Amino acid sequence: MYPSDVTANPLKRRLFGAMSDWADVVRLDPAEAHPALWRFDLDCLHVARYAPPALADMRRAELAGVRTVNATAGARLACDRLARSRLLRAHDVRVPRFEFGTDDAVSLDPPVVVKRRFEYTERDHVHRYVRSGPVAYDGERLVESLVGAETSYKCYRVGEAVRTVTPSSGREVSATDPPSGVESLARAVGDLFGLTCCEVDLLAVEVGRPYVVDVNPAVSLRGVPDGRAVYESHLRREARRAVEGE
Repeated sequence: MYPSDVTANPLKRRLFGAMSDWADVVRLDPAEAHPALWRFDLDCLHVARYAPPALADMRRAELAGVRTVNATAGARLACDRLARSRLLRAHDVRVPRFEFGTDDAVSLDPPVVVKRRFEYTERDHVHRYVRSGPVAYDGERLVESLVGAETSYKCYRVGEAVRTVTPSSGREVSATDPPSGVESLARAVGDLFGLTCCEVDLLAVEVGRPYVVDVNPAVSLRGVPDGRAVYESHLRREARRAVEGE
């Protein structure tokens, strides 16, 4: 599920454009619901750009016995920042301290970041950073303590492959060899959610294990030299498994 518009990720646009060489591809707009999804007679559904209608279509596919590249329940959890943080913490994955509620109910002191609970909704990535003073906002929000990190890493998990990038300058990223344990942590987080395609954002700190600060059930593979190759290899494998009934 990925629209063919000019804003699309170039790597994905090229990959999905070439997939017709080895598969019968049905392209669906993730921003639109498809109540009659069964009519497309799909073997495998891959959501490459998430939105609430796409999550609903994953559930429809699951009920119809169609293989989904990511687990439906895990993708939903990853899009819910509160549920995601609770699950990670319950499995002893290090996450920033967090609370959820109205501003008069949250007790965390600044510096904090204030976020909307659900991703892929309006203004979902417009966060408010409060470094001092009162923590004030409207409605209920997820409030996280800011972590002073030495280095941030974005790990792309695609099947069993993990590729890691780190910021180089501005919005640019570059591939890197992360410290021991970073890639295994990203793979374990993906397994926890049932996500074989995901991005895991980590913050390495001076003392102790890295913090996991985001889990995204889609991959951009920005900055990864062999990104298209590992992505296509995984989708071929998933399509084959779907056809063979694995």
